[in-house]
Amino acid sequence: MIPVSYIVTAIVSAAFGSVTTILMLSITAAAKKADEEEDKLFCEYLKGKKME
Repeated sequence: MIPVSYIVTAIVSAAFGSVTTILMLSITAAAKKADEEEDKLFCEYLKGKKME
């Protein structure tokens, strides 16, 4: 017989884990997008410097 607390803990940790994973994925995706934008801006800035 498995204690109820073990089952509850397992369910909670599984639910919390998936939420955390989704949050991490969305944060990572947002950070990656921000990095790409920064790269574009930096490239434009370098091009501008070369033009001078």
